[in-house]
Amino acid sequence: MARRGKSFTTILKQAAREAERSRKRAERERVQKLNAMKREQVKAEKEYQKQLQKEYVESNQNYAKTTKENAENQRNTFFKIANHIHIKNKISLLDQIREDTFDEERPEISVKTVFPKPEYKETFMSKIIPSIKRKKKIQYEKELKEWKVKCEGIKAANEENLRVFNEELKIWENRKISFYDEREKYNKSIEELNNRYNKNKKEAVEEYFELVLDAIEFPYEGLEGDYDLEYNELSKILVLDYVLPNIDVIPDLKNMTYVKSRDEFNETYITEKQKEKVYNELLYGLVLKIVEVLYSKVENDSVKSIVFNGWIENINKATGNEQSFCLLSLQTKKENFDVINLEQVDYKTCFRKLKGISKPNLNDLVPVAPILNINTEDKRFIDNVEIGDKIEGINIANIDWKDFEHLIRELFQKEFENDGVEVKTTQASRDGGVDAIMFDPDPIKGGKYIIQAKRYNNLVGISAVRDLYGTVHNEGATKGILVTTSDFGADSYEFVKDKPLTLINGSNLLSLLQKHNYKNVRIDLKEGK
Repeated sequence: MARRGKSFTTILKQAAREAERSRKRAERERVQKLNAMKREQVKAEKEYQKQLQKEYVESNQNYAKTTKENAENQRNTFFKIANHIHIKNKISLLDQIREDTFDEERPEISVKTVFPKPEYKETFMSKIIPSIKRKKKIQYEKELKEWKVKCEGIKAANEENLRVFNEELKIWENRKISFYDEREKYNKSIEELNNRYNKNKKEAVEEYFELVLDAIEFPYEGLEGDYDLEYNELSKILVLDYVLPNIDVIPDLKNMTYVKSRDEFNETYITEKQKEKVYNELLYGLVLKIVEVLYSKVENDSVKSIVFNGWIENINKATGNEQSFCLLSLQTKKENFDVINLEQVDYKTCFRKLKGISKPNLNDLVPVAPILNINTEDKRFIDNVEIGDKIEGINIANIDWKDFEHLIRELFQKEFENDGVEVKTTQASRDGGVDAIMFDPDPIKGGKYIIQAKRYNNLVGISAVRDLYGTVHNEGATKGILVTTSDFGADSYEFVKDKPLTLINGSNLLSLLQKHNYKNVRIDLKEGK
C-alpha cells in the first residue's frame, strides 16, 4: 500500500516549528554571549580597580619615601651649606647695560581704495542698430556718473587715512627716539657708575656688592635674606647687615610611611636638639660662605675687611611682638680669609678662630652687639626741591617724573605740616619702590609712611599696588600711599580693602593740590600721552 505524502498544512507546521527552534537557539546564544560579555566587563573592572588601588598605594609609598629623603637631603645640605652655595664667575656693573631694542610695530597705512573707471565698448549690435547704441550710451553715462561720485567719496576717505597714518607714524617715531634716548642715558649712567667703582667711590662700591649678593644662588628657598650694606672709602671696610633664616627653615621630618590598612601617613620627627644642631651649622656656614663670596669678588683692592652682622627677625614669644636683633657678628681681613678652605673646616670652630662674636648656643637667640654698625641715617634721602611755583597753569600729567616726586613730597608736607610730620624724598634710583618717606611723631597714630608717586597716563596695574604692599613690610612701615595722575583698576581697590594701603587717583590728587592753593593746575591724560 503506497504511503500517503505529507499534506501542505503539515509541512507548514513543521517549518514553523523548525523556525521557532532556530529562533530560540539564536536567542539562547545571544543571551549566553551577552552574559559572557558582562562577566568579562565585571572581571575587567575588577582588574582595573585592583590596578588603580595598586598604583594609589605605590604612589603614596613613593611620596612618603621621597618626602623623607628630601627632608634628609635638605638637612645634610644645611650641615655643609658652604658647599652648596654658588655664584657665577664674573660680576660686573656693566652687566646692567641695556641692549634691548624698540619692538613696537611700525604703523602701516591702510590700502588705498581705487574704483576702476567704467569703459564704453561697442558691440556688433550697437554698431548696426541706433536704438541699442543710444541705450548703451545712456547706461555708460549713468555708470560714469556713479563712478565719479564714488571717487569723490573715497578720495576724502583716503586722505583721512593718510592723515591718521602720518600722525600715528610721528607718534611711533617719537616713542622710538625717546626709547633709545632713555636707553642711552641709562647706559651712560651705568658706565659712569662703573668708572666711579674703579675709583673705589662709596656708592659705586656699594652697588657693585649689591649685585654680588643678588647673584648668589642658594640651594633652598628661605635662605636668601634681606640685607643692607655700607662701604667706608677711608678704611676700605664693607659692613653687611644680613637677615638670617629662622629655625623654621629646618625640616623636622625623620621618617614617613604609608599605612595601607588605614589609608594614612605615619610620621616621626627628629628631636629638638637634632634640629638645633642643624640650625647652628646652617647659620655659621651661611655667614662664612657669604663672606667668602664677597671676598672672591673684590676688585681693585677696594675692600680690605668685611664686617658681617647676622640679624634675626621673629616674633617674641613672651610679648607677641615683632623683634629684630643681632645674633652674631664677624669681622675679618681679606688676607686671613683667603687661606681658609671652607669645604674642609668645621664652621663653628672656624667662626671662633676668626674671633666671631656670638653666644655659645645660637638657638638661645641671645642678642650680641654688632662689631661695627651701619650708619642709621637713611642714605637714600636727598635734598628737598620746591616745585610749587613751577607748575602754575601746567598739565601735571606732562611734568618731569622727578619733579612729580618732589611735588608729591611737598604736597604731603603741606597736608600734615601742623602735625610735626617730616617728609623726605629718596634718590631717583635703587630706592626699592620708595619715592618719599613720611615720619609722623604722634605716639598713637604716627609712624613711618611709604609714599610712591606714579605719573601715569594709563591705568596703574595691580602689580604696582602689590609691590607697594611688599615694600611696606620690608621697610617696617605703618602704611603705604600710592599717588598717581591716572587711576586704579577695580582689582587694586579690592586688594587694599584690608591692608594698610591708601590709593590716591588723579581726581583725589587734583583736589589736594587745589586745597593747598596750587594755582591753575590740571591733569589732562590725553594731552599727556
